[in-house]
Amino acid sequence: MSITLPGHSFPYWSDPGEDQSPPALIIGAGFSTPQVPLPYQLATHYAEKQGEIENALRIETNFDFKLDGAGKANNPDDLYCWAGRCFEELKKIQGATDISAKRDLINAMGLLEDQRFAATANIPLRGTTPRHRVLARFAREGCIHSLWSLNWDLWLEAAFEAVGLIRKNSEVPNFSDELPTGWKKNYRVFLPSDRPDENNNCIPLYKPHGCIGAFAAQTDDTFKITKTELEENVPDAVKIRLQAQFAAKPICAIGWGATEGNLQNIFEECAAAGQLQPGKLTVVSLRWNDGGPMAHSNLASNFDQDEPNTLCSVQGSAPGTTDDLMQW
Repeated sequence: MSITLPGHSFPYWSDPGEDQSPPALIIGAGFSTPQVPLPYQLATHYAEKQGEIENALRIETNFDFKLDGAGKANNPDDLYCWAGRCFEELKKIQGATDISAKRDLINAMGLLEDQRFAATANIPLRGTTPRHRVLARFAREGCIHSLWSLNWDLWLEAAFEAVGLIRKNSEVPNFSDELPTGWKKNYRVFLPSDRPDENNNCIPLYKPHGCIGAFAAQTDDTFKITKTELEENVPDAVKIRLQAQFAAKPICAIGWGATEGNLQNIFEECAAAGQLQPGKLTVVSLRWNDGGPMAHSNLASNFDQDEPNTLCSVQGSAPGTTDDLMQW
């Protein structure tokens, strides 16, 4: 495989010991591609649809998408900056509330009808991708402490259910005489509006940027798509949960460019308080610092690490993809 391993071979999965805590995982947009479009691909799409969408919303942003000679967006921030401009114009011109403006924007963008995010399009023969399926199996076997998905899509939930996990609330007993010791039976999705708890019955899947399923069902109003939202301070309840989940545990970031300054700040605070384990960070990515200058470097410095002992470099196409790594 064309995979460059870091200075370790994932000991928390390949050779877990009694003193080896399961890792907390951070899942970024790169984990769901190509089933789900990346931000710069969405920016390209909305550059073409900008006039149509703004006319439908009765607004005008005069936003200038930066496109290359082939008409493709190179800067994923264009998506978030344009969406932010639309959001503010909706509130200003139409006098809409934050929630109604956000729903009008998301509906006009067609995201709720995009079956790629609902995990009902681009489906492989076995129902989910190898990387999602293996990750779900690790979670079912108790090999993952928690998952933090920065994506809106439902591919992880689909993978959980494909390996037999049942979506429940945290009060449901999570054991079965038919399962091996330590295996999990249920999972629970936590959104920013949910009250954190310390119940360990379910595999926790945290979605601080929101969930397209919950937003469509109107059970949660979080859908972070503007630049301002992605940079604002993390709510205290989410911040406390993040700090508790990341403290003294291995961290594995997959497909995450580490561009969110608010999350970087939380890692810096944890490092300053001595809550992180030096040498316990892994970044699975196509390239080091591919999300922005020094993004991965700054993250790794909190663990006293650098690129050679942190980066697990994968390829965009076979051999050596994230699917290949997860099946390794």
